[in-house]
Order: sequence, then C-alpha cells, then structure tokens
Amino acid sequence: MIGLRPKSQILSYRYLGSLQTSSASRGDLRKTHGVRILNKQTNFVTCPIYYATSTPHIGHIHSSVIGDFYHRWNKINDVPSKFSIGTDEHGQKIIRSAAQQGYDHPELLVNNISDLYRRTFKKFSISVASLDDAIYMRTTNPEHHEAAQKLWSRLRSKGHIRIKNYEGWYSTPDESFVGNKEIVEKDGKHFSSVNGHQLEWISEENYIFDFEPFLSEIEAWIEKAVTPDVAKVLIDELKERRNTGNTSLSISRPRKRVPWGVAVPDDPNHTMYVWFEALINYLTAAGYARHENALDFWPPQLQVLGIDIARFHCIYWPAMLLAADLPLPKKVFVHGHWTRNGMKMSKSLDNFVTPKELLELVGNQSDAVRWFCLKHATLKNVDFQDELLRIQSDSDLANKIANLLSRTTSKNLNPSGAYPTLFPDSLLDRPDGEKYLIETVQELPEVYAKFVDQGQLPSAMNCVIRAVEEGLQFMTNEKIFKLDRDIKSERMQKDSAIHACYELLRVSAILLQPAIPQISSKILNRLGIPLENRFYEDAEDSFSGMDGDQFERVGRLLGPNQGHLFKTSALVKKEIEQMAKFEAQELARYDKKHPTRTAPENEIKNTGRKQKERIKQKARAKMAEIKAARDAKKPLDRRQGDMSAEELNMDLHDPNFRAPDFPNRK
Repeated sequence: MIGLRPKSQILSYRYLGSLQTSSASRGDLRKTHGVRILNKQTNFVTCPIYYATSTPHIGHIHSSVIGDFYHRWNKINDVPSKFSIGTDEHGQKIIRSAAQQGYDHPELLVNNISDLYRRTFKKFSISVASLDDAIYMRTTNPEHHEAAQKLWSRLRSKGHIRIKNYEGWYSTPDESFVGNKEIVEKDGKHFSSVNGHQLEWISEENYIFDFEPFLSEIEAWIEKAVTPDVAKVLIDELKERRNTGNTSLSISRPRKRVPWGVAVPDDPNHTMYVWFEALINYLTAAGYARHENALDFWPPQLQVLGIDIARFHCIYWPAMLLAADLPLPKKVFVHGHWTRNGMKMSKSLDNFVTPKELLELVGNQSDAVRWFCLKHATLKNVDFQDELLRIQSDSDLANKIANLLSRTTSKNLNPSGAYPTLFPDSLLDRPDGEKYLIETVQELPEVYAKFVDQGQLPSAMNCVIRAVEEGLQFMTNEKIFKLDRDIKSERMQKDSAIHACYELLRVSAILLQPAIPQISSKILNRLGIPLENRFYEDAEDSFSGMDGDQFERVGRLLGPNQGHLFKTSALVKKEIEQMAKFEAQELARYDKKHPTRTAPENEIKNTGRKQKERIKQKARAKMAEIKAARDAKKPLDRRQGDMSAEELNMDLHDPNFRAPDFPNRK
C-alpha cells in the first residue's frame, strides 16, 4: 500500500471523547439519580429558544446552524440523535411588545413570530421537523406548562424554594435583576453596563431558589463541560457570589404584573420567572411531563448558546438540575457575538443583519450562510461585513470545491463519465504528489472528526479546504489535462489521478454534509454515490482497492450534471441585473399594449398587482430557460423537452427513481 495506513488503524470519532459520549457511559446513565433513560443511546443536542418579540437575525441563525451541524454529525455517524430548538413566548417583555405592535393579545404575537422563526430555519436547512428528529419547542404549549410545574413542585418539596421579599434593579428587556457591579448611573437614571438597557427599581414578594448548596458541584462541572476561556469567567463569578452571599435567584413575579406565563403551582398570585421556566424547555423536549420518573433521552450531549446567556445555562440551569437530582449536560458550546461596524448589534441601533439580507447577499444559497457561520463559530466576536461573506463563500465553495468537481467531471477529462480505475502500480514511478494526496484523503476523516469533537469548527472546515487545495494543486502539477489517453502509461496515470480526486471529493462531501447539506448532496449525486453510502464510515473507507481487492466504485457511472454547484457573487449579480432587465422589458411591453385605463380605481390596482406578478413569472421563466440551456450547453430552443440540471438533481441509484416524461418534439 505504498506506506499508507490501512482503514483499521484510522481512529474513529467515537473514541475521541471530547464532545461525544461513548455507548458505555450512556448505558451508565440509565439509572443515574434514580431516573430511567428510555432511549439510552440517543444523543441530544439543544439550541436556545429565542424570545418571540421580534424577527430573527444573524445571531439566531448562528446558534441554530451550530446546533444543527452537531445533530447532523451524529446522524452521519449512525448515532440516534434528537435536536431541540424553538421560541420562548412568555414574560413582561412579550406583553409590552404585543401592545406596542397593536396586538389584542400576546398569543397572537407569539404565534406569528414563532411561525416566522420556523419558516426562517427551514430556509437555512436547520432541522425543525419531527421527520428530521427535531423537536420544535414553544413554551406556550400545555406540555411545557406541565413540565415546568412538575419541576417546580419537585424543588419545593425538597426545600429549595421559599417565598420572601426581593428587591433590586430590574432590566425588562433582559427579564432579569442586575447586580450592583453591572449598574451605571447617568442623569439620575440607572443602566446596565453590559448592554445599556435602562433599569427600574422593583421591590416585591417573590419565590426564591437558593443554589448555594450546589456551588462546588457546579464549579467542578464547569471545568469539565465548558471551554477554559468561558470556564474562567464563570468560576470567577461563582467565587464572587460565594463571597458576597449572592446565591439565590428570584424565580417568580406577581401575577398582577406578569399575567402572561406559567402559573406557580398552588399559588394563583405568582407567575414563574420567564428564565426559570424557559430553561425547563430542554426537559420538556425530553419527555419530562410524559413520564413519572423517566426521560425519553437525557442528558444533553451538547448545548449550544451565545456568551450573553452563559450565566443562565452554566450556573442557574445546572443548579436546577442538581436540586432535582437530574444528570447535567455533557458539554456546552459557547460562541461570541456578531457586531456591525464595531458595534454590538441591538434593536435600539437597528443594525441587525436579517436572514433576508444574508440570503440576498449570496443569491439565496443558504449553504453559503451556514458555511460562514461555522467558519466563525468561536468565542471571539466577529464584525459582520457584506464583502467578508461574499469573499469567503466565493473562495471556498466556488473557486475550490465547485472548481475541483467541475474540472474533474468534465467530458474532456473523463469522457467515459464513470469512476475510473485506480492503478496502484503506476504510483511507484510517480513523484510524491499523488501519494501525499492519497494520504491526505485517508487521514482527513480522523483529522476532521477530531476538530469537530473538540468544538473547533473553523479548523474542521479549513482542513477540508486545505485538502481540496491540495487536489487542485496536484492537478496543476501533474498536468492532467495534457496526458494522452492513447498512450497506455499516461492513460493509467490520468485515470489514477482522476480517481484520487473523486475520492477526495467523495470523502470531503460526506464529511461536509452537516455543514453544507445542499452542496454536499449535489457533489455526491454527481459522483453517483448512493444514499446508503454517505456515512462517516464510508468516508473512512477510501482507496480500499489499493490492497488488491476489487474496488466497488470503479466503473460506476457518474450521476447527472448538477448545474452550478455554487454561484459566485459575480454570477449572482449578473442574474439579478438580467432579471431586472426582463422585468423592465415586460413592463414596457405591457404599457405599450395598455396606454389608457378606464376601469374603476380598485380594479386598476388589482389588475396592476396581478399583471406585475405575471411579468415576474415570465422573467423567472426566461431566466430558467437560459440556465437550462447553459447547463446543457445547447442552443436555446423552446421546442426542446430537455430538463435543466436543477430539475435532474436526484439520485439515480434511488430505487424509486423514474426517468421524466419528455414532450414530443416537433
């Protein structure tokens, strides 16, 4: 094997252990703390539930893409996985926001906002459907109310909740009391030093949760579950709380002030504090309300969250679980904020980057946004710039990944349109370039999995890009296009080189399925890889024919051309200009045909709106026709029944595949 490592020596991700839970340790959880885990092998990945007061922005997409990545990563490793995401729909801020936006009831607001979040997540291929093993949480669901009240009753029965008078400076936008060290005074008013929100003094009788008995266990858990940079900040806060005696949390609000929320059991005068009951959504997703002393799956393998809510998830949340004798999450992934022009994004500054903006920048190619988010999935704050998104997606997805696929699958290079034969013997007389490329491909799954397992997602993405760069450089160095197929030695060299590049693309696409699912699917479709051969273990199995065995992919036909794997920003701009040109032409043609209008005013408005939509449809049809002709590299002919590459984006090895019916040609 020319010194290459056999598959048996490649370390699988399951033994790296940093963000994963081995099957043995999961089995030990079955009776942990007296709670039965019904599906002990299921990994549980969670994202925060987002406050349903306004529309989504890049911060919500960022957290959700990271969580969805790990959920999909579990699945390509053939590990059962559940993923929770959703909206937080209670609290005083919801009441105020509904009134400001003219809603008669908060429920109308949260229904609209929650549905908007769900539809937005779908646009970015973020799992929200039960068929994708996702659980879309809404805190207004009756099951969540039942779960929250169940946990409250358990904590109170164990003596961890008591009622007392509580007072302090309160931030309504954050739904939380603010400590003295985080308060600044200006012109007689008090503000949060963290985000600038104005504070109000509140003194009222509330229920209190005392978490002082759990500080030592929380500190030990933070050291294991949280990255060192974040852990240091949290542990310092724990020490300060221990020294100052600030080890209690107000977990209720008077019902007359906050009527929109989960009612405190056996006390109609109080509503649960929104953060307290919102954190319980993870238990709700795991079936806490459905079983007496069991959970469908628990604990979370990974919880993804932004640095601004680390205190709630890494101090209050573990305290609640410890008080209820429930296992703690295995790992917490904390990421930083997005800024714009050096300033933190906020509603008051109106500088949020919306999902619509993101998609428009990349021509509605959501994988580019996912890639961008994962490339910046670190604790450091990132300043968003339009050009940064365009440049990174053009460079990595178009100029490298798409370029390698396009060059290696062209008819000029591979006229047979099949996976070519690998000739190991021909490598003995070749420079080290091809051997290095093969070694890179064989080692890529292990290196990639290690980065993913350690939470270093930017490094994971970069190691794949470096491998693709190596493939492109290899093609240039070996002058593959100049080799003559009529000469046996050169034909063998050419086929072996193409084979090596196909294996690089196949392995890379399998590994990148959790990151860029649409692009990865197109690559694997183009290479003719069946759905059942798109798992992590298939990525580990590369160049298996080099030990003399028959190589299963050799001779298999490639799949249909997938069209543009990824459109560059220049191409997106050109298509937008063409679309505008077609619309202008159609409008001019319409105005020429209808110089005067005599219909009533309301009919004129309706006619104009409908006509404008018809004009846009014509423009889209014209663009689709041009794309289909370009993809097929045929002259434009309205009589042809040929379908475009986008319409043929399917797996030919699917047993349900049926060739489309083409209309008769005249």
